[in-house]
Amino acid sequence: MSLIYFDAYTRFGPVQRQHGKHPWSFDHMIDELNHCSISAAMVANTAQLYYDSMFENLRLCEKLADHPWLRPIWNVGPHWTAAMPEPAKVVELMREHDIRAVQIHPKTESWPLLSKHSEPLLRELEDAGALVIINFVEETGAMELEQLAERYPRLKLLVRSIYWSSGGEIIPLVMHHKNVHITFERFQINNGLEFLTQHGCEDQLMFSSNAPNMSAGAHRMYVDYAGVAPEVRQKFAAGNLMRLIGETDMPAERVNADEDEIMAEARQGKPLSTLVLDLHAHIVDEGVQAPQGSYMMIDGGPSGVVKINQRLGVDGIGLMS
Repeated sequence: MSLIYFDAYTRFGPVQRQHGKHPWSFDHMIDELNHCSISAAMVANTAQLYYDSMFENLRLCEKLADHPWLRPIWNVGPHWTAAMPEPAKVVELMREHDIRAVQIHPKTESWPLLSKHSEPLLRELEDAGALVIINFVEETGAMELEQLAERYPRLKLLVRSIYWSSGGEIIPLVMHHKNVHITFERFQINNGLEFLTQHGCEDQLMFSSNAPNMSAGAHRMYVDYAGVAPEVRQKFAAGNLMRLIGETDMPAERVNADEDEIMAEARQGKPLSTLVLDLHAHIVDEGVQAPQGSYMMIDGGPSGVVKINQRLGVDGIGLMS
């Protein structure tokens, strides 16, 4: 089954201290999404952080106007410094430009997330039903997110850029707060989607590529080969995001016309028909679920690794640690 993908987070534009050959442009982003057959995407621009946010928010809308399969993500913050309109005006502008999702950067932009002075903005976003995207570690922490989720129970939070080592912080947060949703562009723990689905979190998990800063293929493969029902994989690929942003029509499927046989099989979650050798794998003892602390490897023993490899069509494993 080929899934239709609606990418929850992409961002183009240069960043500080980035290698000159690293892809960063709008065209780089488009090329990566097309290459991996991504049908729609939420899009931000680094300029929203490096210059006047509202000016760049509006310019992003202009940039995406000729690309109806791309939806803008605005960057917002409190209004006290006059760098941002008052919250009610922000929401009014969001409605005017059909903005369904925003990102917040409390650490980068130096405003306290849990302060009473941030409450007017967060209440307006909560009442408006906006999806609020925040970068884990760089912009917040687990305790702050827990308090945020409890203080604003109707605020739809999407936590992105979670590291593999953060399982002990993130998993209980997702399990106990239904308004917290997460992406897996860095949090690709072994059988993570399966484990969280078994614990009732399937509506809180979604695909994000972070293209062009990261390649979308590995993130897509994590979903395409997940050991859950096809309809649940489609939730991860697009359905959960669409529900959160109030999108009712599934995007038209976009398929890379130049894909080869291997890419076509991977896109459909089929075992690869060519010879596949895994040159690097991690493995733990049978029955062990974590190699250390919050580094989770659910069913990461020999039988679990073999089971996953059979889904992928891997013929053999080389180096293991």
